[in-house]
Amino acid sequence: MADTVAIGNHLIGLYKNWSPEDFNQPDLHLGELYGFDLFIRQKLQTVEDGFSSRITYVTSLYAESRSTGIKYMQNGGAPNIDNPKHAARYFLDAINRVVGMAERYEKELDGINRQIPEVRELSQRPFDQEYELASLKKIWRNWKWRSAKRSLKGKNRHSRSRNFRYMQKWKKSNCKLLNCQ
Repeated sequence: MADTVAIGNHLIGLYKNWSPEDFNQPDLHLGELYGFDLFIRQKLQTVEDGFSSRITYVTSLYAESRSTGIKYMQNGGAPNIDNPKHAARYFLDAINRVVGMAERYEKELDGINRQIPEVRELSQRPFDQEYELASLKKIWRNWKWRSAKRSLKGKNRHSRSRNFRYMQKWKKSNCKLLNCQ
């Protein structure tokens, strides 16, 4: 059985001090655990400090699934550097999260797949109240037209004719949009 404190101290040392020999390949393969490849990576990243920003190298640890290629990390890729025992469990905790995430997403996907036929059927069903809606639109248009005519009655001759021409233009343009006769 390996000493967890020694493993944790080794991971903390790598996290704090490791830098790649070739910055074109910023990942280092550390080993494998339960079918996952374990890596450490160092890359350039912009860090915001209040009103200024600076570019610095950021180191992170992650486990990569061989079957899916998905990379899993915890705490942004940073192990607990204050406690070597917790640092030794970093990769175990990241992999344990995978199982719960996979189950949750499978359930969510099953629910979505069950809803697809229902939504497809609903979208292809005809609208039952289409005739009623068309008649209500026609009633509304007629009411609008009559109320506009009534508002013209008390005006002088020039404003009445100008408003009437405007209302006729309005009726023509809106009848084209609303498909009325």
